[in-house]
Amino acid sequence: MKYWKKWGKWIVIAVVLLIIIFIVFGRKSESAGFKIVKIDRGNITSSVSATGTVNPVRSVEVGAQVSGRIVEVLVDYNSHVKKGQLIARIDPSTFEAELDQARGDLESARSSLLRNKSDLDNTEAALAGARGSLASNRAGLEESKANLIRAQAQLESAKASEIEAQKNAERYKELFKRKLVSEQDVDNYGTKYKVAVQNVSAAQADLKAAGYKKNAAEALLEEGSAGVAKAQASIRSAQALVESANAQLDQVQAAYRLAQTKLQYTNIIAPVDGIVILRNVDVGQTVAASFQTPVLFDIAQDLTMMQVEGDIDEADVGKISEGMTANFTVDAFPGVKFTGTITQVRNAPITIQNVVTYTAIIKVKNTGSRLKPGMTANIEIIVNKKDDVLRAPNSARRFIPKPEELADDKDINLIKEGKVPKDILWKPAGRNKVKPVDVKFGITDGSSTEIVSGDVKDGDKIVAGRGNGEKTNARGGGGFRIRSHL
Repeated sequence: MKYWKKWGKWIVIAVVLLIIIFIVFGRKSESAGFKIVKIDRGNITSSVSATGTVNPVRSVEVGAQVSGRIVEVLVDYNSHVKKGQLIARIDPSTFEAELDQARGDLESARSSLLRNKSDLDNTEAALAGARGSLASNRAGLEESKANLIRAQAQLESAKASEIEAQKNAERYKELFKRKLVSEQDVDNYGTKYKVAVQNVSAAQADLKAAGYKKNAAEALLEEGSAGVAKAQASIRSAQALVESANAQLDQVQAAYRLAQTKLQYTNIIAPVDGIVILRNVDVGQTVAASFQTPVLFDIAQDLTMMQVEGDIDEADVGKISEGMTANFTVDAFPGVKFTGTITQVRNAPITIQNVVTYTAIIKVKNTGSRLKPGMTANIEIIVNKKDDVLRAPNSARRFIPKPEELADDKDINLIKEGKVPKDILWKPAGRNKVKPVDVKFGITDGSSTEIVSGDVKDGDKIVAGRGNGEKTNARGGGGFRIRSHL
């Protein structure tokens, strides 16, 4: 009894411990060699990871449109500039000389045009005078023709009078011979006949003179017509000279405007309000704009809003769309998460070393001006998010049992060729044995996956690998592992 009183208490404790150890190790043997985890409930956020570059939403490269030597630089990095502000100057001496030459050519062209216009005015006046003379000559010709007709009529009348006077004179001579009229009557009619003969001669002379005048008028008319034709030819020539002078003036004016423009281009002007983020020139440097416009400055219009140009892998581009939220970090501020919104997913592919990516534009407010152009951004785009769902660690999805570990040999087809079954989890089923459970998976966050449906519930045990030192078939572990000690 003494012995029992002394050691009985410890014996009972030892027996209880042995029973507990037996229970523990007896139940553990059911899943010996496996890593057991539990299905639980929680939140899952599916996202796409990418890298990108922080840039201003809008920046303008300011270049030089003429070649020359920089004589003045008025801004530096981080300078605030206003639209229209002078920020640099190119040596203007050459362009000023070209402008002076163009101005002289312009004055000469204007003088030539005025001279040709004066010649045209004189030629038009000469044409008007020639046309007046032609009209006068036409009138003179018509008058000469009328005079000729009158002279012809007068000649016919005079000839008729001559014939009648001749007949009367001869008749009176016969009557005188018969003593029927006096000698005085014979003399009178003889005198009338002589007058009639003289009148015919005078009418013939008038007719001849009228003919000469008509011929002279016709010659004057031809001369006047020739003068008009010559004046018209002179008009056309003068008009051609004026048109040529106008064209020359237009050409010289264009050259003058070009010289003015080139001179203006020697002043480098800020095209927008903003901040200078790049300066590529110094005083004394020569810029050449012959083949390609050199970039002198880069002006960011607004650094309070920035954009991240993210390179999205072609496998992920179908998961994102405009309006999605994107988070990113930069190395300059570790631990600080910046949040923006996708405003554009560009369709143009970018291929580098056979890797195809697409650019996503993420707009973000630059609070505190912490983001700088050119920073590298590590981007996470939230594709989907679900709260309080059943989930399993991804390591359980990647587990592939060996044939001898199957509780039922008919499940051998599920692990043919060592491939991971698509929608299957494995539950422990006796010592070193497992059995499949059909489930339907949803979204994943890279460590855990949503279980949409299947014969599982919160707290169920599933196999996530082997715990006896043997390597699992999984391609890396993920999520959490809960060891069962029951």
